[in-house]
Amino acid sequence: MLIGNVTVKEFVDEMTDEIDVSLPQIKKKQYYDWINAELFHIYSSAVRCIGVNQYKTSTLMIDLNKPYLGDGLDFDIGFDPYDPIKPEFENCSEDIDTIMYEDICKVFSLTGNEYARSTYGSLMAKGNRFYYKVNGKLVVNLYESDGIYKVMFYMRPKKITEENAEEYIIPLPDGFLDVIRARIRMEAFMLAGNVSMANAWSDQHILLFEELKKWYAQREADYIR
Repeated sequence: MLIGNVTVKEFVDEMTDEIDVSLPQIKKKQYYDWINAELFHIYSSAVRCIGVNQYKTSTLMIDLNKPYLGDGLDFDIGFDPYDPIKPEFENCSEDIDTIMYEDICKVFSLTGNEYARSTYGSLMAKGNRFYYKVNGKLVVNLYESDGIYKVMFYMRPKKITEENAEEYIIPLPDGFLDVIRARIRMEAFMLAGNVSMANAWSDQHILLFEELKKWYAQREADYIR
C-alpha cells in the first residue's frame, strides 16, 4: 500500500482545530468513520495494491482471512510481492482490512495452475479448474498440491478505531491528504446544513481524487509487475 507519514491522531487534531469552530458537536469517531470511508473509496477505485496469501484446505473451501503460513511463497506466478519497488509503496502488509471474495484477482495451485472465476457456482464442465463463492468463502473445484493454494487479492487498509488512531499512519503520501481533507469538509458542511459549501467541497474532492488516480496509474506498472 502507499506509504504515509501522518498519524490519524495528528490529522484529526488538525481538522478539529479547523472545523470544530463552527461544529463543536463532531465526535472523534465521526472523523474516523469519514476517513475510513474515504480510504475504502481510494483503495477500491483509485489505488489497487495487490497482495498474495497462501491457504491450505482439505475441503476445497477457503477462508480468505485465515492464511496458511507454512512453506513460504516459493512458486512462480509471474508476480513477486517482495520485489524491490519505488519508495512511494510498501509491500504486502499485516495492516490490511478483511479480505472479501470480491477482492480476488487470481487463484493458483501450489504448482502454478491457474483457476478461472465461475459465475455459475459449481455448474461447470468436470475437469476444468475454476473457483466460486459459497457463503462468502472461496471454493476451488479440484484438490491438488496437497490442498495448498495461492490467492492474489486487492488490499485495503485496516479500519481506524479509537484503539489504534494514535499510532495508525494514514496510507497516503502527504501531498494527497487533501483528498481526505476535502471529503471531511464536504461531510462537515453537509452535517451543518450548508449545502452550497458542501457542494463546493464535493467538487474539489472529485478533482483531487482524479489527480490521485492519475498519479497512481502512472506508477502502477512499477508495483504490479
